[in-house]
This record gives sequence, structure tokens and C-alpha cells, in this order.
Amino acid sequence: MNESEFKKWMDELEAYCQASIGISIHDLPDMMFRDSADNGISVEEFFEEDVTQILVDEYGMNPEDV
Repeated sequence: MNESEFKKWMDELEAYCQASIGISIHDLPDMMFRDSADNGISVEEFFEEDVTQILVDEYGMNPEDV
């Protein structure tokens, strides 16, 4: 994945995160963004697996509320 494609992936992730939980992806702890994008993980998969886990582990959110 080139830089332009990665930026597009990150922009899509930011929009998905904002729409889903009203928080910027940049306000959450660092995650394996580049590795996930390079490995073909979709924005939706990344959110459901990685972002949701951070919200549960770090912020004590109920996974059903994410």
C-alpha cells in the first residue's frame, strides 16, 4: 500500500470512528494502523477488532455500546 492509499484508509477510519463513537481515532492510544492497512484489513474490521478492544480495555466501555 502506498502513502496515498494509506492516507485514504486513515481518512476512512477517522470518518468511521467519528460516526460510530464520536471520537477521533487520533484521540485513542496508538494502534497498528499501517500494519493493518498493509495486510488488507478493512476499516470496518479494524474498528470492530482493534478499536473496540481499546475502548473496552482502556476506557471500560461495554462492547455492546460500541
